[in-house]
Amino acid sequence: MDMASEQALFRSLRELSIVVIHPEDEDGRTLRDHLKRIGCRTRLVWPSPRQLPEDTDVVFFLLTGASESGPAWLDPPTRAVPIAILAYENPVMLEALSEANAYGIVTKPVRPFGILANLFLARSLFKYQERLHSRITKLDETLKGRRAIERATKLLSDRYKVSEDEAYGMIRREAMRKQLSVTSMAEAVVTTESFYSAPKQDI
Repeated sequence: MDMASEQALFRSLRELSIVVIHPEDEDGRTLRDHLKRIGCRTRLVWPSPRQLPEDTDVVFFLLTGASESGPAWLDPPTRAVPIAILAYENPVMLEALSEANAYGIVTKPVRPFGILANLFLARSLFKYQERLHSRITKLDETLKGRRAIERATKLLSDRYKVSEDEAYGMIRREAMRKQLSVTSMAEAVVTTESFYSAPKQDI
């Protein structure tokens, strides 16, 4: 990430809607009040809700280490960036932390120092992972399309006894005629038996 992107991300922190899931005690109020001083719209809620408000960008949540499955909003993909509030370090809590998909940690007793840095880093990592997922999805779609084109080309080549270049040309012309992408046309070739029965000259 370049400096301009980092500065934009830092400025955007003041526009965040944050939910703090923690009892309204000294730690909960300290975290809520410091986030408000940063400029974030912050709500302190307890107990843990079944669902987060739709506009939630970041959620700080008290990690309890309970053995039951966590709330659904912890399961990826999630829009809100999860940051765990950790009271203890023991095997149970560490196991719960590993399953929480958290992008940052705030330890108890809560102190203002480090909260902004934690928020900035967690948000940066979350955005970076979103970009990676987007690229992976696009790559998967590209590979799937290429496989469909290769399979359709081979099917038409075998059926009409033409070269694979000629078979690809048949797919491309039909895609243009039907105003489809070559990939969509190739998928139709693979899945539609009626296409195979069409005379070569009609293609």
